[in-house]
Amino acid sequence: MSPVTAGFVALLKSINNELLPEEYKAILVETSYSMNYKAAIERDSGDCSNIVDIGKAVEFLIRNY
Repeated sequence: MSPVTAGFVALLKSINNELLPEEYKAILVETSYSMNYKAAIERDSGDCSNIVDIGKAVEFLIRNY
């Protein structure tokens, strides 16, 4: 787990500390989105999947748990 993801999970746990680790992961995946990028230097482009939207994850957690 990256430090950023760990911070996101810590934020979710501060709202509701009663979920299983798999449930936090499911929330982050459920509320994530895909994005297309174009690298400025390499002139490559591609798709990034599962970009975490922590705002949506927090809203989802508050509404559903």
